[in-house]
Amino acid sequence: MPTIITVEANINNIAKNISDIDGVKSVLVWGSFVKNAKKKNSVIRDLDIIAVSEIFSEDLLSITNDNIYSPFNLSVTELEDEGFDPKAVQFTKSFIKIKEYNVDHWAISNDKKLLHWGAFIENKDHWEEIKEQAEKHAQKETKTNRNNLYKASQVTKNRWTNNYNHWINKHLVGMPEGWYALKCDINEILKETQKIL
Repeated sequence: MPTIITVEANINNIAKNISDIDGVKSVLVWGSFVKNAKKKNSVIRDLDIIAVSEIFSEDLLSITNDNIYSPFNLSVTELEDEGFDPKAVQFTKSFIKIKEYNVDHWAISNDKKLLHWGAFIENKDHWEEIKEQAEKHAQKETKTNRNNLYKASQVTKNRWTNNYNHWINKHLVGMPEGWYALKCDINEILKETQKIL
């Protein structure tokens, strides 16, 4: 499981790759990376990256990787015929390919909506239950509580992360993914971010 110091060494390269995607105005980081920035040995499960985009939310919200409705394999002409914005599709396709440090993909659309790329889960309670069960599973397998993980050896940290991710992936496998909007005050979110590029 990566630590703050490990990610810091590579975050500019990750941000550069994202900023090169057509439609990206800037790149922000937030979440545990920002909250624990001074605790260099803190472990992070994922890296929350926000691509600030010039693309409107309605164009992003129509995109999924569902086998039936996915626009990823259509030509530009087919995308336009089906009502998709080709630029939004290419932005999404390029952005979600970036996986280093378990990147969690977020976007702020041109109309100031916060969007997240992820599995379409029934509801927030279901997602919280999956994460809680994953933590319990990882703790049982490694005899290490998440709150004490920073004290553990690198081997234990890796085992904990692998067990946690295995549980999550097992419960999300086969679910279609796509953009969904969060109801939040975007200005409050921006206060908790750090601009990279």
